[in-house]
Amino acid sequence: MRFFLKAIPKVTFTVLTLVFVLSQVNITFAETITKDEEKNKSSDQMMNNTRTDATEKNNIKSGDLPDKKEDLTSSSPVIYYGESIYPLSLLAKDTTLHFIEMYGKDSLLKIVNNRIIKAVRYLNFESKLISDEFQLAQLILYSKEFKLGFDTLKYSNLQLKVSLVKLYGRTIGKASGFFDTLEFRKKTEQEISALFLEQQNNRVARVSMGTLSNYFNLPQKSIDTLNALSKRLPLAEQIETYYVYTEFLNNNPSKAYMAEKYKPALLQKLYVTNNLNDLAVNYLKNNNDTILYYPYSLLAYGLYGKDLSLKNNHLELMYLISLQNSDGGWRNQFSIISNESDRNTSIYALWALCEFRDQLIKYKVKPE
Repeated sequence: MRFFLKAIPKVTFTVLTLVFVLSQVNITFAETITKDEEKNKSSDQMMNNTRTDATEKNNIKSGDLPDKKEDLTSSSPVIYYGESIYPLSLLAKDTTLHFIEMYGKDSLLKIVNNRIIKAVRYLNFESKLISDEFQLAQLILYSKEFKLGFDTLKYSNLQLKVSLVKLYGRTIGKASGFFDTLEFRKKTEQEISALFLEQQNNRVARVSMGTLSNYFNLPQKSIDTLNALSKRLPLAEQIETYYVYTEFLNNNPSKAYMAEKYKPALLQKLYVTNNLNDLAVNYLKNNNDTILYYPYSLLAYGLYGKDLSLKNNHLELMYLISLQNSDGGWRNQFSIISNESDRNTSIYALWALCEFRDQLIKYKVKPE
């Protein structure tokens, strides 16, 4: 063991030490899906009732809206509500509310349920090809929350090597220990905190700052450094940093002051240039291929983190519906050349759709 340690370069040593730290939290894969079920009993029952109505009583064909041909918007070009096609049409900002006014909330809810069912079928078929284990772990976790079935034995038996990932109070992941217990015990809390600080360029370290923040007394400097670093990260990792802030606040409500100013500010900054409506406008104006993974992942994280909502961002819901492919997935870009669904993009589009459904269930329609 000691010969092995000497052979490891210093940088690798610190990364492996951090991985070992994560393994000491004692959350095994068999214990990954844990939560106080009573806390969400009423919510789960409401979800089940809604799903039953959608699958057994729905007279609307999957992917279709009520058969009315007139323009449903007050100020937009022609809108296509069915399966995604090109040329792309813009949606008016009042589309969602106007639809609810004309057809009722239940009609929209049935459509959303149908689209979720289609997306689940697509991802079930594609799940073995998902290469990013972090995204697969998130799919399993939000599946448990929304009862989609990806948390069943078939998926739970996967030997995920990702560090611990957390959503909705549940954790999943597996961290292998490279160092014996005596070596680990030599590390002080200060040294462990220093590891998180030094390794913020490493995805494991960044994500762990959120998911494991309640196990370690991280200093304010850790969050401030992450904020400075996030401005230099690629867009996908900037979006992921918002998730880190969300989990840090979820796990450390008593230390909310450390990250609460960074979380909404980062979301607002990213959303300005990564919302579906503005990207659609840009595509139609400039005819540039536009990557959709970013707005879908930002939308899912933003809804989960409660900085986006149906009330304020309802137009995104209609874009989710209209941009879904006939196979149940979502493409990764606005492009005439490629119409193929992308499994990684679809993971976040489905997650956002599930979040919207929960909010739509609770949405109160104004009386006439």
